[in-house]
Amino acid sequence: MWQHRRYKKKEDPVKRRCHRCRGNGRAPCEICKGTGEVVKSRDIHGRPISSRCDGCFGLKAIRCTVCGGEGFV
Repeated sequence: MWQHRRYKKKEDPVKRRCHRCRGNGRAPCEICKGTGEVVKSRDIHGRPISSRCDGCFGLKAIRCTVCGGEGFV
């Protein structure tokens, strides 16, 4: 007796939206926590002197490291 075997086709893995950037491809900067500025020093009255973040260059976001900026994993 001959039985017909069904072979499963190899399917591409399902791409899912990245959990870190929510599919945007951009994630908040880890250095400035998404503010775009970091405190470099303080003046003589103790007030903070801020400057542009060196991690994101003031853009507040960087390419997502989980999905590589693709938005999907």
